[in-house]
Amino acid sequence: PIFVSALSPAAVVAAAGGFSTECWGSEDHDLWLRILELGYEVIATTEPLVVYRVADGSVSSSAVGMARTTQATYRRALDRGRLDARQRRIARAALRTARAAEAFERLAERTDADRRSRLRAGARALPAFAAAALSQPRRWPHWLRLLAARARQARTPADRSSGA
Repeated sequence: PIFVSALSPAAVVAAAGGFSTECWGSEDHDLWLRILELGYEVIATTEPLVVYRVADGSVSSSAVGMARTTQATYRRALDRGRLDARQRRIARAALRTARAAEAFERLAERTDADRRSRLRAGARALPAFAAAALSQPRRWPHWLRLLAARARQARTPADRSSGA
């Protein structure tokens, strides 16, 4: 990942075509992928230089929105056909993860639905979860914690008071 506050010479940005309007929310990520496709290198530092804040209502605050824009960005990169085999594998894995994140969030949003409806939605989301889980097993603990937190949030006040 390249942080949104990364810097690049203006001539490099122009050579890559600037920001795309097709990737609202991840236009910077899309631009950096195109810069890398042109053969430029990224020099990274592990030193924290900025603080990133996610505010309610921002693009980054919506997991579904970020998953969708991530999918658009990686599909565009794959469609351009300039990625090598290793980069295509990374892009496809990122697509699987983004699809799983979107499916997870959609399922979590169904807190008001009845149990049967949530189970059907979960069954539809299962292929995306399985593909992402198989390709990224180190993320399982994180996803399980998120799922548990969502389940706690979904309980109604009556459930909480009755100990359900």
